[in-house]
Amino acid sequence: MFQNNRSWIIVTLVVAAIGFLVKDPYYAHLFSFLCVYAVLAVSFRFTMLVGEINLAHASFFGIGAYVSAALTISFSVPFIIAIILSGLIAAVISVVFGLIAFRVKGAYFLLLSFAFAEMVRLFFQNVWKDVLGGVNGIAGITMPMNYYYGFIAVVTLLVLYILYRLEKGNFGKILIAIRNSDDLSRSIGINSFKYKVLALVISTFIAGICGSMLAHFNLVISPQDFSFHLSIIILSFVIIGGRNNFVGPIIGVILLTIVTEYIRGFGSFETLAYGLAIIIAMLFLPNGLVGTLNSISLLKDKNSKIASREEAKT
Repeated sequence: MFQNNRSWIIVTLVVAAIGFLVKDPYYAHLFSFLCVYAVLAVSFRFTMLVGEINLAHASFFGIGAYVSAALTISFSVPFIIAIILSGLIAAVISVVFGLIAFRVKGAYFLLLSFAFAEMVRLFFQNVWKDVLGGVNGIAGITMPMNYYYGFIAVVTLLVLYILYRLEKGNFGKILIAIRNSDDLSRSIGINSFKYKVLALVISTFIAGICGSMLAHFNLVISPQDFSFHLSIIILSFVIIGGRNNFVGPIIGVILLTIVTEYIRGFGSFETLAYGLAIIIAMLFLPNGLVGTLNSISLLKDKNSKIASREEAKT
């Protein structure tokens, strides 16, 4: 997707143009959903670079949404300030969470992240009800500006580009080294704990910004919007699209959004449908859709080279 500047410029122009030109409410909402969830899925994968799955990512998404909605409605804070504070507050809270959670690994980390997610949901539901709205959430959120969908498109492209550069640079290489061997990384002087927390802070800052953008085009939020169900959906995006490729989560968002339109009427079985999608993907597409396509492409190139050598010999 970002292999050269020309492809990046083309993608930027096309996505930005859609954001500024789309008029139909349904397609505008769908476009914004795709943008926000693409960034959310890629930021979720960013923490996975250190080898951990953060099931509390949806909670930081919710923190951003609630902070932005509360600040703009109850305290009349300008949206631009609110969206920045949404990311910062989510990031600060993630430092506390990371300092505790990264002291364990694997299943224990998953359990801690799940427990944290439930704590945040219960906080939204039971604390400061006159501002956060309790079980009913916050309604009456407004669009903060004209051409808001265009603004979402620009922020999406900017954040994706930054994350891509971080992953492909030295910082990303360090994170991958930690994932491959935590002990070996420490033996050569890498402070793996610090880098894990830093990766979490970056991903949750972006999740907070995503939550702010969602709140102001969805116009209403509630604690149920940021439950464990959403964490399963985000994980589905990453696994089905391909967790070993930067573009994988984006493809997963697009593919599963289309599928969602067909399973929306399943009600409580929607989560089951996503779970089955993950199982099928892991069984038949262990590297995700993008990884599988890349493997097929490499195999074709290899066979083509072998065929060329055979022809040259004859």
